[in-house]
Amino acid sequence: MKKGKEDKIPKPLLVINNFIIVCGCIAFIVGLLLFVKYMIELDDKYNSNATALIHKNINNEVISCEILNGTYKTIYDKQFSDYPEFIFEITDDSLFTEEQRYKIERSEYGTFSIEYPEINQDSLTDFQKTLHNYSKDNFYRITTCNGNYYKFENMVNLHITISTGTFIKLN
Repeated sequence: MKKGKEDKIPKPLLVINNFIIVCGCIAFIVGLLLFVKYMIELDDKYNSNATALIHKNINNEVISCEILNGTYKTIYDKQFSDYPEFIFEITDDSLFTEEQRYKIERSEYGTFSIEYPEINQDSLTDFQKTLHNYSKDNFYRITTCNGNYYKFENMVNLHITISTGTFIKLN
């Protein structure tokens, strides 16, 4: 090598290199914008149902629905037809019947439980005490929703079902 002379990269190669870098950056930005647009559309799709918050799995199958504030009528399925129909109202963390207000606790994926007031168990039989203890731990799980219709299961745990039926939103 001669003194004072440096290796130079040909100018056309530098231009091509800069062109590739600029095109890559533009493609990355366009891809990022399309991804953000897709995520916004996806979010709008799942929030478009005004009656229920619907949880779906990756295959777009409904996992569960959350019951929202409003007035509902309860209709039990055929095997529980001797249970009385009743109307209740849900407002945030409260459930109101004609007689009383109960506090409710909402859990994941459309389940909620009702906190019943404590009762004096001194005069109850062992069987009645057991039934009362089961009722303290029961919860409602919304299994499907379609418009103003919410299919529910009233359960003590995942193996014992107390009742099933439909909540119909009235307003």
